[in-house]
Amino acid sequence: MTTDKKGSSVDLEQDVSVSANSKKNASWYSRHKKTLHKALAGTLLIGAPLVFEGWRSPLQSWYFNGVASGRFNTQKIDDPKQFPPARGPLDVRRGYAHFQEYDRNLTEKGKWALTYAAPWHDRNILGLQLNLMDVEKPQAGALIKDDTGQTLYEARFPRNIYKSFDDIPPSLVKALLFVENAELLDKHPERQNPAVEWDRFTYASMMQVLKAVGLKGDYPGASTAAVQKEKYKYSEGGFTGSGLSGIFEKFQQMASATTRAYLKDVNTVQGRREIALDYINSLPLSSYPKQGDAEGFGDGMMLWFGRDFSDLNRLLHKPEDQMSAEEMAEAGQAFREAFYLALSIKKPSDYLLRDKGRAELNARVDKLLPYLADMGVISAKLSAAALKAQLEFTKPEETKQRLTIPHNKTVNSLRTELMNAIGAQCGLYCLDRLDATAITTVNKKASDAVTDFLQGLQHPEMAKKAGLIGYQLLREDGLQDIVYSVTLYEAGKDANYLRIQTDTYQGALNLNEGSKLQLGSTAKLRTLVSYLESVAYLHEKFADKSVDDLRSLTDQYTDKLSAWAISYLIGQKTLPEGGNSGLRPMLDASMERTYSANPGETFFTGGGIHRFNNFKSEENGRVPTVRESIQNSHNLPFVRIMRDVVSFTMAHKMNVPDDIYTNTESPERAKYLRQFINNEGEKFLFRAWEEQTGKDSDQLFDILVDKNKNRSPKQMAVIFRLIYPEAPVEAMAAKIHDATYRQTVPQAPGQSDDEYKAQKAAHVTGKMADERSMKAFKGMYEMYAPGKFNLNDLGYLTKIHPLAIWMAQQNLSSTPLSWSQTAESAKKLDDRGQSVMTEVYSWLLKPSKVEAQNKRIRIVLEEVAFSHLHKTWQKNGFSFDKMVPSLGSALGDSGDTPAALAEFSGIIVNGGIRKPSIRFSNLTLAPDTNERRREYARVAGPSRRVMPQEVADVALEAMQGVVQKGTARRIGTLTLDDGRVLNIGGKTGTGDNRDKVFAKGGGLRSSDVKNRTATFVFEIDDPVSGKRFFGTILAYVEGPAAARHKFTSAVPTQIKKNFLQILRPYLNEVCGATPAPVASIQNIQKPQTPPTSGETLRFRFNPAPIPELSWLPESNITPGGETLNDWSMIVKKSPLPKPQ
Repeated sequence: MTTDKKGSSVDLEQDVSVSANSKKNASWYSRHKKTLHKALAGTLLIGAPLVFEGWRSPLQSWYFNGVASGRFNTQKIDDPKQFPPARGPLDVRRGYAHFQEYDRNLTEKGKWALTYAAPWHDRNILGLQLNLMDVEKPQAGALIKDDTGQTLYEARFPRNIYKSFDDIPPSLVKALLFVENAELLDKHPERQNPAVEWDRFTYASMMQVLKAVGLKGDYPGASTAAVQKEKYKYSEGGFTGSGLSGIFEKFQQMASATTRAYLKDVNTVQGRREIALDYINSLPLSSYPKQGDAEGFGDGMMLWFGRDFSDLNRLLHKPEDQMSAEEMAEAGQAFREAFYLALSIKKPSDYLLRDKGRAELNARVDKLLPYLADMGVISAKLSAAALKAQLEFTKPEETKQRLTIPHNKTVNSLRTELMNAIGAQCGLYCLDRLDATAITTVNKKASDAVTDFLQGLQHPEMAKKAGLIGYQLLREDGLQDIVYSVTLYEAGKDANYLRIQTDTYQGALNLNEGSKLQLGSTAKLRTLVSYLESVAYLHEKFADKSVDDLRSLTDQYTDKLSAWAISYLIGQKTLPEGGNSGLRPMLDASMERTYSANPGETFFTGGGIHRFNNFKSEENGRVPTVRESIQNSHNLPFVRIMRDVVSFTMAHKMNVPDDIYTNTESPERAKYLRQFINNEGEKFLFRAWEEQTGKDSDQLFDILVDKNKNRSPKQMAVIFRLIYPEAPVEAMAAKIHDATYRQTVPQAPGQSDDEYKAQKAAHVTGKMADERSMKAFKGMYEMYAPGKFNLNDLGYLTKIHPLAIWMAQQNLSSTPLSWSQTAESAKKLDDRGQSVMTEVYSWLLKPSKVEAQNKRIRIVLEEVAFSHLHKTWQKNGFSFDKMVPSLGSALGDSGDTPAALAEFSGIIVNGGIRKPSIRFSNLTLAPDTNERRREYARVAGPSRRVMPQEVADVALEAMQGVVQKGTARRIGTLTLDDGRVLNIGGKTGTGDNRDKVFAKGGGLRSSDVKNRTATFVFEIDDPVSGKRFFGTILAYVEGPAAARHKFTSAVPTQIKKNFLQILRPYLNEVCGATPAPVASIQNIQKPQTPPTSGETLRFRFNPAPIPELSWLPESNITPGGETLNDWSMIVKKSPLPKPQ
């Protein structure tokens, strides 16, 4: 061994060998000299331009900038039905991949109209469709703005980003790019392609060839940060495929990244910084448990390590020589976490979620940290601090609690509606990440003010200040129990616009529209409208008839409303001056009809006998008018009003014959009896079907036996022979002994199942040895043999409903039937015209059972009448599928929702027209983008008249009477700043919802409180501007806590009183009310000395009349002077305060 002149070690033997071979090679070289020179010249001729292009990129920059700007290889797409390519994780996350589906969901039902779809450019290079070259927003998410443009809700993902490159700590930039693209920010020619490093690409390609031929080794990739971004943002699944398709996909990523790099300019110096910034802000860092995708470095640090983003950047921006030892240790901890995340991008799920992967990557971090220091990426001091740090991953439950969105029912309701409108399949999670801006009709300022007020009512001092503590109001020790809900709509030309919707309920349930509540006497408003609609119907039917024709109808129509209508019209037509038989006068007259408030009467309704009470006992002896009854919310008059409406319905909409209760041969009578049998039978049959379906013989036997806990052996024998028709008598005896023991000797506390079974078996064995007992069983076995008794007999013997017995027989003899099949089978007529139902109820069809039949016919007629009435309530906004067929529905027994009540009020306010309710006016998908943006406008949809204008007008006046003279008079009036007084109307209601259990004799056995409600449905209208508003206020207590509260509708009316003052600034604004100009004082005759008591001052106000003299509260004002603008003041108190 020796050393050459350059200091290189040379092996002498190898040198000699080379010299010997060189002579042989010389002759070969001389023979091929010309060929070699030509090859070298060709290589230089071709390679030099390629190297130059790879380094300076003049052609690449020119070409790809042309593609980016649309000069060539680009087709502009204007058709809104053609959507841009969107298949990558970012497209999915931000909703771009679902725009076609969302567009269909929005527009298909006609509720939204597409008003703008941005044209986009389809860029293709050699058959490769490039990714969309649109604006790459670092953050996106759902944004909801109110009707004034204020932000009501904003979700931004990633939550934490660097807004500029200079915001990133330099140590982080170097470390994060070290992993993927260390040369990105080095000094390069200004037009060099930052997306493809050609030397790296060439080397990686050669290595892939070696890999393809089967050579083992580590094969580096050629992807730069720019290409990686294209992959994890826009490639399907965030991955590059394998095989030939993977090669094409990789070229597509490279071409897209290059085009994007030249999108703004051919100069890429600034573009390199933007690539680095976007790469760091968008790193895919797996999916965090219960939070979804961790996108970007900032969110990754927050989610995986709980690192506060601002603290992180403050710490790493601080010069190391100014850090304390504690700060240096914390900086090392933060850097280790950051570097770990940067490395985890290779296999994020393994390295971030699995213990084995975490340990593997941690070891790699330990190896690389010193290398980073050696390479000058970070300081040795920071490297040492990071090596000492220990990673601690966050716990998903703690992270979930930390990131939980504060409860806001208004916002949650709007988010849910928007989610349903677009059809987001993964719920609010998808909605929050959707790149969209929606404009709601809600007014944030007004809504926040009302919400703050309602939440404040949990505190005694606030409740007292609001006047809500006292008799029939709230109690100080139960304020936390009460939930409040408020809704306010503005009636527009084509739709009703939601302005406020809020409640203080902390659960997911939307009290306003998601629950059926007993809202008490608010149902009287619905009943009043039904009453007025009945009168309007009678007016339309009878008003054009002559007096003689009307008189001829008196015997045909005997219900009270028809009789009154005929009498009223006859009276009007026979007046000397001709009278007025128009609808409005007739409705006004109907409001003056009187009804007794006497609670002494019993009412057959709802399938039984009921009695009703008034809220106050002093009402019992009154006979108020309909108008007075609605104003003061009398109960008994409205029960009787409802009875008249039901009787009217039977007479005019059901064609019930007058002799239905006396003519036993009437076909109508038979029809209603069959209807009763089928209706009642279905109820019992459905219970049996639910109970028995899918059960085996042993289970069926236990079900039927356990319907009575004191079964006699005879009853059990009947059931046994029914369930086990082929079983021997010994099996029957054993089964009955077993069941008797089970009913009389229950399993002892703490006794195991095996012990109890053994104890029971011993008892049965002993009983079976009793010969006398077995003889009795043999007699029962023969007596109750199958086929001896019909269904009714079996029901009588077992005290089980015959349909439950029939259901058991069906389950034993055939495959299980669906409910519809079961019901159909039970009602199917046989050759004799009989069915199982009619067989079971054959006792009712006997000629001797006329009174029993009449009772059932009354029940069915009432049910049918209420089904007709339900349709009229539904057209007026009632949201449930059924009404309770009882006169108690006039008092709230059918339930309601605040939202449905508000809509009903809106129909009245809108003059009988039902308009659609709207919560959003506009929606923009992909706002602030150039090629994805789609804009939609909410379509109001058709309005329709559902009640006559005159009915709505009378109902509106009745509501205003409740505030002016009735149960809501505590509200008073509202005067706007310019002096105009708004009309206010409403209806109060109190609901005390209980589960009541009655004894056989009718006495109340128990009464468990379910909830308590107090409601005020209201309207506000401005006679000057024509602005109209309506809504509801609800106070609600759920569960047993409701038992200690006695509040009434005085609570929501007092809230309404406060509510009006809270809304006053909003109402001033929307109604266009401006304060009256402040009067100026002119020509004051100033006294020489301060005025004393009794001295007169002369002055003039401009403009007249004189305003309130708040600055002289104790002065007497008297007219004086030559004009009305001149006034005299006699000073009663000295000295005179100086006018301001």
